[in-house]
Amino acid sequence: MNISITGNNISKIVDDIKNKLIEDSSELLDLIADKVVFPSIKENFKSEGRPERWADLTEWTQRERIAEGYPPSHPILYRSGEFFRNSTTKQGVIYDLGKKELKMTCPLAKGARLHYGDGNLPARE
Repeated sequence: MNISITGNNISKIVDDIKNKLIEDSSELLDLIADKVVFPSIKENFKSEGRPERWADLTEWTQRERIAEGYPPSHPILYRSGEFFRNSTTKQGVIYDLGKKELKMTCPLAKGARLHYGDGNLPARE
């Protein structure tokens, strides 16, 4: 989106911006993903939940992590880095950018299960 400011008619400029965004918000949505959404998801991984911390890992999961060569309890939701990469970058997620909507989906089958929880697995939103 290119916007030129060459005078004192701010309300016309604002109206032009609104009209362009109504027609096609894809550049703004793409910018929001880069500057807000992905950094926020990365911070959630780093802090292991915000504002409330994620539930601690069960003893079973800790034993499983040790057997696989990973630290027993931290970082939560991070072993090989696959889930992190597939949740925090345009290259990792299914990135469906349209004129008025942006959908981002983790392509991993376990992604939704890890995020929303399932049975004994607590949600880590």
